[in-house]
Amino acid sequence: MFYTDGDGGTPSHFVQVANPWYDIRDTYIVRFVVDGCRKNLPLCATSVMKTRLLIAFALILGMCVFAYPHARDALMQFDRAAQRAFDSLPMGITLDDAAARLGSDSIRDAPECCLPQRHAFESEFERAEASTAVHFYLYQNGVNWYYCLGFDADGLLVVTGQGSS
Repeated sequence: MFYTDGDGGTPSHFVQVANPWYDIRDTYIVRFVVDGCRKNLPLCATSVMKTRLLIAFALILGMCVFAYPHARDALMQFDRAAQRAFDSLPMGITLDDAAARLGSDSIRDAPECCLPQRHAFESEFERAEASTAVHFYLYQNGVNWYYCLGFDADGLLVVTGQGSS
């Protein structure tokens, strides 16, 4: 099949459709010869390009959110400063001092360990039950991370635990 410039002269574009007896992938290739340059282009180049761009965008977004910790923290509203404050809480401080260090108020108080999920955090619950704590306070960090602080009858911190929902 030949196309001309419109003047009826020599052909400027030559289009050859691949043989249908070849591999199915070959049936989607159109060979263009323009000014001596050959280019193999798929017939549905725009849909293939859109699909590849969508996959690339999804991979980049996934890498940013799940591989880069600060992006994941921003998405989950997790405060690393609060985590460092929790990790450095000394035993024997009062509830007011602990709340000031964590920078927030408790969201729940209970007479037993009040982490929202027991499964996979059994050790935290066992430590709390074995302690002398009589009152527990729950603090939230981000969307699904929690800190549980246990205080004894004198109001001093005796046990800490952390977990997710």
